[in-house]
Parts: sequence; C-alpha cells; structure tokens
Amino acid sequence: MNWMERMTSVQKELVKQSPHPIEDDVYDAVMLFRKARHDVVMRGGESAHISPFWTDAELIMLHPVNPSLVRYLALNGVAERMDIPLTWLYLMPHSINIDSAARQVNFSDGAIRYTDKEGYAQHECVLAHHDGVMAGLIDKDEPLPFARSPFAEEYELSVNEVIDKVSAQYGVTDEQALCIMQGKHIDAPFPCENDDSPWGDA
Repeated sequence: MNWMERMTSVQKELVKQSPHPIEDDVYDAVMLFRKARHDVVMRGGESAHISPFWTDAELIMLHPVNPSLVRYLALNGVAERMDIPLTWLYLMPHSINIDSAARQVNFSDGAIRYTDKEGYAQHECVLAHHDGVMAGLIDKDEPLPFARSPFAEEYELSVNEVIDKVSAQYGVTDEQALCIMQGKHIDAPFPCENDDSPWGDA
C-alpha cells in the first residue's frame, strides 16, 4: 500500500468514527477566553459614558482565541488517539465545533488536499509525507508524489545552508545544529567550569 492509498484508508476510518471528541481542557480553555471577551464587552457597554478603557480595540476587536492553535489542539488529540501523524489530518477535509452544544471534530470524505491551486505540494503535504516515513508508515524509498514549489525548494536550500554553517562553526552534527538554533542544546544540569563546548557536554 503506497502513501496515497494509506491516506485514503485512514480518511475512511476517520469519517467512520466521526464525530471525534475534543478534550475537556481544550474546550475549557476556549470557553474561558470567550467568556472573558464577553465580560469585557459588557463592561464596555456599561462604562463607555464614563471612560473608553473597556472599549479598547485590543480587548474587544481581536479574536478571543487563536483559531490556528485551537485547530492544532483539536487535531492533535485525534492524531494521538488514532496513532497517526498529526500532519496527515491537516490534509483531510474537516470541521471543528466548540460551543455549549458540541465539542467535536468531524471529517468528511472530500478530496484530500495534497496540492495548492498551482498543483504544487502544500507545505503540510511535504511534512506529512516526511512524518509518515519517520513513523514507519511509508516506505523510506517512496518519493513524494507531487512537485514542490520553487519557493519551498529555495526555502529548504536556504535553511540547510544555515544548518551547515552552524554545524561547521561548532563542530557538531546537523541534528545538534538544529537544537542549537532552537535554543535547546544545553544538556548539562548546571554550568560546567572550563567547559567551552557549545553543546554543553560535561
């Protein structure tokens, strides 16, 4: 079974098991911020004739929660329960409902969104294929079945050039260079005297 066949199989199972529940902590967080925004709007209406403090645009005009992070949390819960890469779910048609009446993710049997309108692999498609290989769900020799956009290829090249420079500068592997760039390379529990290693080895 190749990757696209496996994706179709996973999609059928996701549709069959829909709706998928959203965890209580995600629901509680969303409702908390929605209530906070509602409370602020009410305060603004009650005190606008005294002061514009509670009518500040930053308080009442911005979305009370980050929809991209809510989507991440909702889909991540499904991915963990189904034991499949999170990025696979981003490619599949779905809807997320979080309100007082429902807290669920529903998947539909529409077309899996592998490519953008120009026919190039979407960024999440590239990562979904990679994640499938890393999870052992795709043969490591099976190539990505879609062309990458010129922008994506240039971006990958530029990032890899930076990684190579960091790796050469500190004398570490590419994996360690990535950790250095992410600021999480210090493994030592406390500073080590006379330790000049950028990797933080004792």
